[in-house]
Amino acid sequence: MKNYKLIIFDGDGTLMDSIVRSDSSVQSAALSVNVEPPSELTTKNIIGKSLDDAMAELFSTLPPEICYKIQFAYKEQYILLTNLNSG
Repeated sequence: MKNYKLIIFDGDGTLMDSIVRSDSSVQSAALSVNVEPPSELTTKNIIGKSLDDAMAELFSTLPPEICYKIQFAYKEQYILLTNLNSG
């Protein structure tokens, strides 16, 4: 058996359905800072982009400090949903 130093998983729907989890996380993150969440279709269009680029695109009209709060809330929500679904 080979000893791998790094394994990379592609979570954009190839190995798991991450679209629903990602959309739900965006919705929750936006609502957590009292911002109107983007539509599910809009959220689907950012799949595959870096989190920084995705949040900048989704919330381009907001001040950077609000975008940072949404991004932080997104990470927390995504991890929470991952943990709930894994066990």
